[in-house]
Amino acid sequence: MAEHVNIRAALDAELSAWADAGRTASLWWRDDDATEGSAPLTQLLDLARKFSVPLAVAIVPRLANATLLQTIAQAQNVTPIVHGYAHINHAPPAEKQAEFGAHRDSAIMRGELGGGLSILREMFGGNERATIRSISNINREFLHMEAAIANQEEPLDRFLKSLSLDKFF
Repeated sequence: MAEHVNIRAALDAELSAWADAGRTASLWWRDDDATEGSAPLTQLLDLARKFSVPLAVAIVPRLANATLLQTIAQAQNVTPIVHGYAHINHAPPAEKQAEFGAHRDSAIMRGELGGGLSILREMFGGNERATIRSISNINREFLHMEAAIANQEEPLDRFLKSLSLDKFF
């Protein structure tokens, strides 16, 4: 039987341990796989506004629609980010799911990411911050391609490290 954990109590305990050690945690939230406006997304936007917490909205560009734009367009402290392209698993059957894995042609992946970035730039007027992994198992070499597509000044993996997300790659 699965053990039930009180998430709030666990978070409070962890943050207290950080405070006792003289450290401060930097937090941000991410809505994952956003494609359209929804009540849960609106609730998350309201919470981010109420508590002045930065929110990244990870958008699947090929599936995004106008209701998503309407939902987050006027939100403060929200960063729309590219989350893959179409959320299609291209991995061979015996491998873990991956939209941008080593098994795919880099020119095709580059075209999809460039197209995804163009979609978000058109939707949000160039406000997106970065391109991050989709599904799972991104080809690590592909991170540098993403950074180049997004015109980042530094490789994307350094950007992700600054957000303490590098452990996921």
